[in-house]
Amino acid sequence: MFRTLAFLAAILASIPALAGERTHAVRLVDIDDLKAVFAKVESVDVAQARARIPGTITELSIDEGDKVEAGQAIAVVSDSKLPIRLRALDASLRALEAQLEQATRGKERALQLREKGTVPQMRLDDAITALDVIRGQLDAARAERAAAAQQVAEGNVLAPRSGRVTSVSAVVGAVVMPGEVIATIAADDFVLRIALPERHAASLAIGSSVLVGGEDDASGDQRRLGHVRQIYPAMENGQVIADVTLDDIGDFFVGQRARIWISVGHRQALLIPSAFLTTRFGLDYVSLRAADGSFRDTVVQVGQHLPFPDGTEGTEILSGLVSGDIIGEKSP
Repeated sequence: MFRTLAFLAAILASIPALAGERTHAVRLVDIDDLKAVFAKVESVDVAQARARIPGTITELSIDEGDKVEAGQAIAVVSDSKLPIRLRALDASLRALEAQLEQATRGKERALQLREKGTVPQMRLDDAITALDVIRGQLDAARAERAAAAQQVAEGNVLAPRSGRVTSVSAVVGAVVMPGEVIATIAADDFVLRIALPERHAASLAIGSSVLVGGEDDASGDQRRLGHVRQIYPAMENGQVIADVTLDDIGDFFVGQRARIWISVGHRQALLIPSAFLTTRFGLDYVSLRAADGSFRDTVVQVGQHLPFPDGTEGTEILSGLVSGDIIGEKSP
């Protein structure tokens, strides 16, 4: 009778263990000591669209937040004197063209008369020289007319590169001077700019991995992997500045904040696969194997969500487990 009861007790004790699909031995793992900092979304390049001629803004086709392409006309600066100058130059060109035609006929007549011997060679030379002078004056007038036309074309303010308009510094009707900023454009190539205390400068390296989350992301469920792209050699207010790149960074606002976890050293921690955790009524549980081989739910306090060296999703355990414990993953 006693042996039968002992056999049944052993079977009952083994039933929870049979419910677990797999087990995991809790152990200390070397992990990165992560420091949480806020980063600002910045554009790698910021370009300014400037006026090239003095005048009055007659058209403005952009507003803050608009996306523009390189070479796109975003404003028109007009100078009322330029059309008048163009008309004057056109009149001068017509007069010079008439003089050129007259000088050409004069040269031809002088050449015919010289062949007949009725005029001296000097008369022919004077006609040739007069024709050359008129041609030079006509070329100069055409160049001056082209320069004036180019000034009119430069009234179109062009976007220096593709990106998003962050600020517009002028309005229609405003008088601007050459070099005055019309709009500021942030390139589409965004980075996350971070500032770390100088004591952590030695822990930064180009290519280092960081975890990127949202502004209010504290659970780690939405963290993505980024990399340090550039470290600036000049410190600002005792802080080292670095840029972080992220695949598919998204449609951020320039200046928007994002939380970043960056490694500033290494430490040991109890790390278990996240699949072994269950949450009920706001408490986190793991199925812990007892001394008799049975598995019982025990409450644990969890910390950060960190990956194992092989990339498996893991969770740090702050209390409730010790190194050497065996936990099981229950079937759904």
